[in-house]
Amino acid sequence: MTPAEGSPFREKGGLTTVIQYWFEKHRELQARRAEEGFGGFTLIELLIVIVVLGILAAVVIFALGGVTGQSKVAACNSDAKSVETAVEAYHAFPGNTDNSYPTVMGDLTAPKFTTEKFLRNVPSATVKNDGWAITLPPGGKGEVDVTTGAAGPTSYDSATNLCDTLK
Repeated sequence: MTPAEGSPFREKGGLTTVIQYWFEKHRELQARRAEEGFGGFTLIELLIVIVVLGILAAVVIFALGGVTGQSKVAACNSDAKSVETAVEAYHAFPGNTDNSYPTVMGDLTAPKFTTEKFLRNVPSATVKNDGWAITLPPGGKGEVDVTTGAAGPTSYDSATNLCDTLK
């Protein structure tokens, strides 16, 4: 398809010429509208703004897509590390004369040897509502178990990052 005879595009040619022509005509429209008094935006101005906003929204949505998976992993690791630290504090507490480990989560939240608690409250993830569960295995050997997805309980060690399977 070629521009018609006398068209400004035929003389100069190319896409940049089309854009330059549009801006020149747009300036003329702006000048005419300024003389007559502003009556609103033109349809092309509104369409350009809508397209730009759509592109920006798509970029933001794409950029934030993986954040929820990363936040689940961070929350799981944080909860498991808090419970692991509380178990070690329970075991090392001077009032714990038999050097026992807690057997249930309630041992960490109820004052047993002192008026202070080892955990303010049990992490909400212990009921597996966020894709993982943190439990103390039977026998009270100082371990913390993390269950993620369909996997069974696995002993948590802060160096292993078991919660990475939640991504």
